[in-house]
Amino acid sequence: MKKIQLAGVLAAMLAAPLAQAEGVYLAGTIGRASIDLERSEMDATLVSAGATGVSSRVDENDTHYGLAIGYAFNPNFAVEAGYVDFGDARYRATFAGGNADADVEAHGWAVSVLGIMPLGDAFSIYGRLGGIQAKVEIDVNATGPGGTASGKASDRSWSMLYGIGAGYRVTEAIGVRAEYTRYDSVGGGDVGEGDVDTWSLGLTYSF
Repeated sequence: MKKIQLAGVLAAMLAAPLAQAEGVYLAGTIGRASIDLERSEMDATLVSAGATGVSSRVDENDTHYGLAIGYAFNPNFAVEAGYVDFGDARYRATFAGGNADADVEAHGWAVSVLGIMPLGDAFSIYGRLGGIQAKVEIDVNATGPGGTASGKASDRSWSMLYGIGAGYRVTEAIGVRAEYTRYDSVGGGDVGEGDVDTWSLGLTYSF
């Protein structure tokens, strides 16, 4: 009888759902960011300055990471706030008698709400909506027939963000997630604007 009772208790424990715990949790993510550089606009800037035979390329992808603190009010609703870094994107150009390059870095502080839909005991999908106060910095260097020139500019502004993801609770405290997020029109008048897309994997730890 004791063996039967023990087997029943173990079966009940293993069948217990790992629903999203209420309360505070930490989240860390790492993945890939794509910063939208308007290469045609940059080429046009060089042409308007008198450059001819412009040939250019861009590298818009870099490593993305983020750290956030969240609070789950219930299994269907949570809020998060934290820091995200998109790395940098690079523009390189050559033209008759010279060359030019620009490096663009972006990072900021974000806050968002999550609408969560549990699918079974441990798996869930969620949508994210919020905003980011992003700082975009650009460093430009050019060499031409008239000599060399360099300059820096930065802009900080609020932008909208939205995303979709999926999560899986490994234990009551530890979860994993995968997410796509779009940050709209990051930047401003001094550095230009561009969308940022991120694809990331992450871990969560609930207290």
